[in-house]
Amino acid sequence: MASVNGHYFTHPIIYTNLAPLLVKYDELCTLVKELKPSFVRLSETWLTPLVTDPPISLDGYAIFRKGRHNNKDGGVCVYISDHICGNFAVIPNTADTGNIDSIFLKIANKSLTFLLGCIYRPPTSVIEDELSRTLCISEMTDVYQHLFIFRDFNMPDIKWPLNASQLLFDLLSNSHLTQLVTQPTR
Repeated sequence: MASVNGHYFTHPIIYTNLAPLLVKYDELCTLVKELKPSFVRLSETWLTPLVTDPPISLDGYAIFRKGRHNNKDGGVCVYISDHICGNFAVIPNTADTGNIDSIFLKIANKSLTFLLGCIYRPPTSVIEDELSRTLCISEMTDVYQHLFIFRDFNMPDIKWPLNASQLLFDLLSNSHLTQLVTQPTR
């Protein structure tokens, strides 16, 4: 259960690196049917523009996605339950994170506004991509009081608490963001 300003989302929130969505779609459907999450965020969907929304849609959910144009890996996708969409405006937020795949959605109603993000950083990202991503998130922390960003860092050499990657450390500490996952997920 998540709380923002006393507003509770009583359904689970799911985040996973799927790699690839089309192959694992049935597993996702089973998980969503069982847990009935408010939000589902996926990284490494491997979707290209050739894959339309209907084959990957989930009953009772709106879909927002960004695939990669140059190859099959990467890509991000966010599903938001119709219940949330019925009570909140969902507005895609354009953000430049370089070659790092990302989706940012402003979720708002009269009493609550927050930003929901899903990011996939390919292992081949260069420092310019990190600078774009860092600047983008830093600017968002100035605009939004509540941010929920889920990300596949692809930085296996980082040991939590942080002892590497000065850019990431600066972003987390200067923006008052908190790293919740403290161990490898694979």
